Amino acid sequence: MGKHQLCIFGLFLTAVVVLAQTLPPTLLPANRPSYDGGGPLRQPVRRTSHVHGKECFSILEQPTVRHEWEPSALLPISLSAAEKLARVELSKIVPDGSEWVTTDFQISRFGAGPNWYYAVTLQPALQLSGERPESFTALVDFAGTPGRVLQLGTQKVRR
Repeated sequence: MGKHQLCIFGLFLTAVVVLAQTLPPTLLPANRPSYDGGGPLRQPVRRTSHVHGKECFSILEQPTVRHEWEPSALLPISLSAAEKLARVELSKIVPDGSEWVTTDFQISRFGAGPNWYYAVTLQPALQLSGERPESFTALVDFAGTPGRVLQLGTQKVRR
């Protein structure tokens, strides 16, 4: 290999090594989403449900207004009110949800931010054995705003 070819090969290897490196966080571009004094990234939360053989998604955007809550405080929305909101969302995809029972309440935080939300899961009282179990999870923020419900392969159900 000639001196000229060896020099080109060395430059090529150097470029590969430099381009393969991950930049340290201090050198990331300014327009990239990042943490600021206002809190963490505003990532939506999502739950997958299975209703009548189809997949549904509940998607909840983090509110822009802070609804701070501490676990030692009373809940801003009662569990029965959260269940009622979840049943309204269920009624948009199930004609008669009266036979569905609430099986789970979950209270979660949007990442490490100040806002919290409910995840309310409902299931039919009777499930067919050997079939994929049906369930529906609705997401509701602490202001009482439910998330969007989308069915896979169809137009959006809500909002």
